[in-house]
Amino acid sequence: MVRIFKSFLTSAITMIASDTTKAVSHWSTVRLTVSRIVLVIRSSVPRTMNTNAMPAALSKVGFWSVSELNSDFSSSEVSNANQMLQGRVAGLQMTTNNGEPGGGAQIRIRGGTSISASNDPLYVIDGVPLQNESPVAGATGMVDVSPALARSPLNSINPNDIESITVLKDASATAIYGSRGANGVILIQTKRGSARAQTGLRYEGYAAAASPTKELGYASGEEYRSFVQQQISAGNLDPKTASSIGPTNTDWEKEVTRNAYSQNHNVSFAGGTEATKYRASLNYFEQQGVVISSGLKRYQGRLNGLHSTFGGKLGIGLNLAASRVNNDYIPFENGGGFTGGVFTNVAIYNPTQRVMVTDPTTGQQKY
Repeated sequence: MVRIFKSFLTSAITMIASDTTKAVSHWSTVRLTVSRIVLVIRSSVPRTMNTNAMPAALSKVGFWSVSELNSDFSSSEVSNANQMLQGRVAGLQMTTNNGEPGGGAQIRIRGGTSISASNDPLYVIDGVPLQNESPVAGATGMVDVSPALARSPLNSINPNDIESITVLKDASATAIYGSRGANGVILIQTKRGSARAQTGLRYEGYAAAASPTKELGYASGEEYRSFVQQQISAGNLDPKTASSIGPTNTDWEKEVTRNAYSQNHNVSFAGGTEATKYRASLNYFEQQGVVISSGLKRYQGRLNGLHSTFGGKLGIGLNLAASRVNNDYIPFENGGGFTGGVFTNVAIYNPTQRVMVTDPTTGQQKY
């Protein structure tokens, strides 16, 4: 039996079976005994679905209302659930802040609905709304300079624990969440134990590496020294400028970048019977950024269980999750304040100066 919700339908559902046609326009229950169902939804183009795939198809019947992603994407090497949504949901627009590990994303489901308030969707994880607030503190005491860009609120969730993601789009689908769902709702359902699951430990892991693929090609130390000498000889620069020329040849672009490595380890344990089902998981994730002193570490543990008694009339459920996320970040161009972002300084710094110098007072090396 498949229940069709009227909120998904603004036109008619026409059932064709044995030369019999019936129109369904109210809350209805349709038995899967027909060969096909033709759907006309906010369009004059009919959409036909085979009844063999009816249960999965009808969960996505609201092409303008609901979109659902199943767990077949969970094996992808991603750091947060935002990356699972990108390019998979019709009508969802996503713009990432930058490419640093754990970077936030601007998600728009119903477009911009407010000028002054937030336009971000509401995240609901296992029925619990998630406060979509900035997880990184700003430096409000320093003239409101905030060197850290916004981080994704989903960084604390292990993608391997996600079973399905459902995106609610129009007003009727999001009405139960009130004004909080005005910008759309993203429902995340985590994996549960099953009586059919094989009891035992399951390990999943991977390692990856990344490096910059292109260099901007700034002037080398020799080229900079030659240019300064030419300008001094031509009278375009003060001769005192020569005192700022050092003896080294520093490539500042290479000094602030690196070969970055990532690793992910996930251990899970699931099983149960018809009456009791349980699942537990542990996750460690580390991702280094290609820019030095940037990265993300996540430690997460999750435990859920369900016990049914009195013939299924009474159920006791448990869902616990603990997560810690360590962010390592540097000031980029839109958060560097009066000192400038790291890549602005890469272009400005003198390539003839050393990266580290010796402090004459302490004799120690310093930047």
